[in-house]
Amino acid sequence: MASPRTPKTGLLRDWLSEAPFTLALSSSFFGFYAHCGIAAALFEAGLVPAKVTGASAGALVAGALASGLSPAEMAEICFALAKEDFWDPGLGLGYLKGKKFAALLERHFVKDFSQTKIPLEVAVFDVLKARTVFLKSGPLIPAVVASCAVPMLFHPVRIGNRLYLDGGIFEKPGFRAPAAERVLCAFLTSQGWAGAYEVKTTSARFKANHKALRFDHLPSVRPHDLASGAKAFDAAYSRTRAALNQPSRGGVLAA
Repeated sequence: MASPRTPKTGLLRDWLSEAPFTLALSSSFFGFYAHCGIAAALFEAGLVPAKVTGASAGALVAGALASGLSPAEMAEICFALAKEDFWDPGLGLGYLKGKKFAALLERHFVKDFSQTKIPLEVAVFDVLKARTVFLKSGPLIPAVVASCAVPMLFHPVRIGNRLYLDGGIFEKPGFRAPAAERVLCAFLTSQGWAGAYEVKTTSARFKANHKALRFDHLPSVRPHDLASGAKAFDAAYSRTRAALNQPSRGGVLAA
């Protein structure tokens, strides 16, 4: 009998189609364009996740998928995005207030985790407890905004009596799951030595049913250069399509 890591055909697409899987989307500065491309390739192949999780930019795309947006709809929103749509400087513990960002999500996302089309978990960093927690109930939009709240760039987000920041601070992969849960983590690495360190530390915690699809050297996107988002989308889309037809042996697969 084939092991969970090695289906009979040995291809990633077949491993994903064998049984329901969770799609985990890693943190990455303005990596939501790439994550949209990854989702587009998976959906095109008929590989729709049963659950989505994410941290930072990954939480943004996970929230969109859980709200019922298709990858095509997400891409349309992303490609039309302008810096002015989310850039709202204001006094506080960060440069941006995050109010414009929240208003943007209000137009497209469901309001509460209970309304999602598929289960969703969002990584956030609890400032007072100094640890990462995963939110899966309550108001959805503040949770996603909090997960994207890069320290010093965005104000911390208050939900109830807690203050939260970027979920990727200490939780790059954007998921925590038991060994029995089948997980594909779309892992967007950082540049330079940090990328190799991230992969090493992350893969050490992977269980038998957890796989990471590693994306190195994707086109970088910055607030002042959102036009590069289309290049990141295209690169991630084409590399995911190719990766689906590659052997699925091992826990970390190169895309």
